Amino acid sequence: MLRPSMHKIIGILSLVLLVTGLNFPPAHASFDDTEGHWAEAFIDELEEQGVITGYNESTFGPDDFLSRAQLAKIAVLAFEIQIDTEYDAGFLDLDSGAWYVDYVNTAEKEGLVNGYTDLNGNPSGFFGPDDPVNRAEAAKILVNAAELEIKTDAAPHFNDVMAGTWYFDFVETSYWYSIVDGYSGGNYEPAGLVTRAEISKMTVNAESPLLRVVLGNPFTGATFWVDPESSPYDQIEEWQFSRPEDAADMLVIAEQPTARWFGDWDDDIESAVDAYVSTVTEAGHLPVMVAYNIPGRDCGSFSAGGSEDDEAYLEWIQDFTDGIDGREAVVILEPDALALDCMYESATLLIADAVDIFAQNPEIYVYLDAGHDNWTPEEEMAERLLAANVENTQGFAVNVANFYSNEENIIYATEVSDLIDGKHFILDTSRNGNGWNGEWCNPLGRSLGEFPSTDTGHPLVDAFLWVKPPGESDGYCNGGPEAGHWWPEYALDLVRN
Repeated sequence: MLRPSMHKIIGILSLVLLVTGLNFPPAHASFDDTEGHWAEAFIDELEEQGVITGYNESTFGPDDFLSRAQLAKIAVLAFEIQIDTEYDAGFLDLDSGAWYVDYVNTAEKEGLVNGYTDLNGNPSGFFGPDDPVNRAEAAKILVNAAELEIKTDAAPHFNDVMAGTWYFDFVETSYWYSIVDGYSGGNYEPAGLVTRAEISKMTVNAESPLLRVVLGNPFTGATFWVDPESSPYDQIEEWQFSRPEDAADMLVIAEQPTARWFGDWDDDIESAVDAYVSTVTEAGHLPVMVAYNIPGRDCGSFSAGGSEDDEAYLEWIQDFTDGIDGREAVVILEPDALALDCMYESATLLIADAVDIFAQNPEIYVYLDAGHDNWTPEEEMAERLLAANVENTQGFAVNVANFYSNEENIIYATEVSDLIDGKHFILDTSRNGNGWNGEWCNPLGRSLGEFPSTDTGHPLVDAFLWVKPPGESDGYCNGGPEAGHWWPEYALDLVRN
């Protein structure tokens, strides 16, 4: 992935740090007509940056169509392109005193926009500053402004974006970097006109490789991958004729993204990680992985195993990092290890060293597991996290493979965060729909929790994730199979409860 040049990075960092105060998204809409709008957070973010303005202090017009002049301004300001007030692109229809002149001329100079051509393909001399922008044009301009590597070998993702069209590579590149989404039915509608709300989302997403770092949330603008070869999908195929109702219910789980766990069951960890990250990133999504291989794992209980010794473990972590190979990824590091009293002392220094290894790649966002409220008191967990080098991570995770409610977890994690310099956290919602009933191992009567989402409604919660894949057993209890093995009947109970 190519990044903006260093002077642009410094410029964007300075701007974002100055105007946002590291808060994303703002708590309230900047404009009266964007409050409650689906694009409110994106509009507010660009308004905070000074990239967009409203018609007046209270009106933005989120559903109005975007003009070519407006997009030129957004592209220049969002990506901190130096405005050239002396350059004249020579367009015949630009009013010399208009607000947009310098933005359009600069955008043309940078190769972001062009004027119209005649029937013979020759320049007409006209730009059309007030003409609306379509979705194909918007994709091209934002990809070029963000200096993203063009995906010339991408497979088609949309029914109506055909290879060989001038916009194919730009639309597919935008999809690959999660700048754009399609509509229901698999269409992109390249000729569809872009609204001011849509361009706000697209622009923030185009900035997101940088903003994820600056704003403290790697999930900003990211999307998750759904494994088409997962156990739930395999179960649906097996049941589609013999148990069609059960197969239909299983689809609820199959259609949601879950984290991929790696451990001593992976014979070649570097190759396994590389294969997974390649699959996910090539589909345009952010990989979410769990590293679960610390020596003495689970204190010898149902999930016993792990590396043979400390040296082997750190070699395994290095191979894990090498498998990611400079790409963006989220890693949840060693569930339970810091929360278990029987092993946190031996695990702490190892995890701290593992964090240093992962830090070799700044695109790896590590979250240390921090258990839950009923396991380790907030002050004690904060001390353990600090000893485990949490200051050099993205943050921590709570409720991994457990059942505590969102409310309980957020209260607990917020108090922990207050003790470790405001670190962000993620929350495993895979099985917490009915809360905790006093059991941790395959408890009955539990339910699916909130679906994976980056829209958490809380400034410290980076994402709701399904870290523990629903339907995988906790161990030999309540009739369950070996820990980590697929248990379809339990999965159905989670859906139906």
